[in-house]
Amino acid sequence: MAGPELIAQHLTEARQLLIATKELYLKEANGRQQFEATLRNLATTPQGLAQDEFVKKLLLGIVLSIPGGVFLRK
Repeated sequence: MAGPELIAQHLTEARQLLIATKELYLKEANGRQQFEATLRNLATTPQGLAQDEFVKKLLLGIVLSIPGGVFLRK
């Protein structure tokens, strides 16, 4: 499901998004370093893509579930 064509397409789209938001990076302190680090660290393998998505979803799930469980319980 993650063939070389899809990975290349993902990398192209990710680079385009980064370039489009470059001005936002440059407005922040150390923005140029953050932009360059993000550009360098784009996942280029299926394992890297899967790990990146898993970590993002896991962290978001934890961040939302703990306060949700505390404040939305009956």
